[in-house]
Parts: sequence; C-alpha cells; structure tokens
Amino acid sequence: MTAKMNSQEKQRIREEVWKTVEGLSDEQLNRRPDDNRWSLIQVIEHLRLMEQTITGGMARALADPEDRNKWIPKRKRCLGLRIAGPL
Repeated sequence: MTAKMNSQEKQRIREEVWKTVEGLSDEQLNRRPDDNRWSLIQVIEHLRLMEQTITGGMARALADPEDRNKWIPKRKRCLGLRIAGPL
C-alpha cells in the first residue's frame, strides 16, 4: 500500500471489510479469541476512530499550519510516539 490513498480506494477497502463481516452474527463479531485480543467489532471500531482522528487532524493542519504544531505534539505524547524531524 502506498502512503497516498485516494477516497475511492478508501471506500473500496471499507466496502471489502463490510462484505467480509456482513454475514457474521453479533456473537461472532463480539467474540474475542482470548482475553488479550480484540473482537472483530473492536478492530473495526478502532479503524473507524483512527481514520476519523487522522482525517480530522489532517484537515486542521491543511486549513491552518499553526494548528498542526499544536495537534501533532499532543498526539505524540498521548500515543507515546516519537516522530523524528519536522513533518
């Protein structure tokens, strides 16, 4: 996968994920393989929230370059990530 992904490709991936799980029961979607692993529905919700967070941050950074400087450091601290060099 490339770093650049257009909206059609993202939509295709979303549709593929939904087609993969659409026939599963609530029990199957919510079953965790073990106590240390997420259920399918937890993984899907995580992907949705991450896409929403990333998209929102990118939109703010594009609209206001100063906002990028406020948003990214907060996320780095929150996630415990270290990003080398300027973005």
